[in-house]
Amino acid sequence: SKDVALRSAMNEILRDAYTHDNEKALEKWNKELSLHHIDKTLTLPHKRFNRTVGEYANARFDREGNLMSEEQWQAKKRDWLPSPEDKQFVRSLMQPVTKEGHVAGWIAPPNKGINGQPLDFTYVMLD
Repeated sequence: SKDVALRSAMNEILRDAYTHDNEKALEKWNKELSLHHIDKTLTLPHKRFNRTVGEYANARFDREGNLMSEEQWQAKKRDWLPSPEDKQFVRSLMQPVTKEGHVAGWIAPPNKGINGQPLDFTYVMLD
């Protein structure tokens, strides 16, 4: 054991809890894939993968958490991470929708409004 700042320790505990929640969700999705005879398995990368803060930020690690050189990282990162073109494509999909009663195409519309109100209910009246 070693002494670490409380904030760093709490961040690590929260990160581990977040990872655990995501692992449970992936178990559910992997069961669905199996039920539909899809021969794929969804996995999370190791916590050392692609870190930009914390104790692993100054080194490069593959998806399994193995240390790798900067050259190896540069050769593989396009296989693992979204490209600038991928990010631009996602941004192009996320167009704001401000028309009353309409929902952006990149999210599912809710079944009902807040407190059971209809979706086109006027929640705020501006004078």
